[in-house]
Amino acid sequence: MMRSACYRELLAKEPKRVDLLLRLVDVLAAQDKRVPAAATLAQAADLRPDDGDLQLQASQAFGAADRPADALRYTDRALAIRPADEALQRRRAQLATWAGNYAEAEKSLRSLIGANRPISR
Repeated sequence: MMRSACYRELLAKEPKRVDLLLRLVDVLAAQDKRVPAAATLAQAADLRPDDGDLQLQASQAFGAADRPADALRYTDRALAIRPADEALQRRRAQLATWAGNYAEAEKSLRSLIGANRPISR
């Protein structure tokens, strides 16, 4: 397994290589470096702003790194791509609550209620 320094060296030469960023995320996660892993995953998501799955992965990584505001931001980006995704809307409500942004949590919950969908799983 390559160490993170090797990937960083390669990324210095080719900073827009999403595949290298994702491998670096794997290495950082294996080293239990959650915040750097989330930040690196966010870089990959920023390079592919139309990739809803990558936005969600960045959100999940920031959640695991105890960074709810950043997790909420990437969930919002995923929702912009997939606005009808009920699971993303529920995730947004949970993250907004965790981040202390109750107005945004209420907005997501109202969206679910307005769509006549159950709030909980």
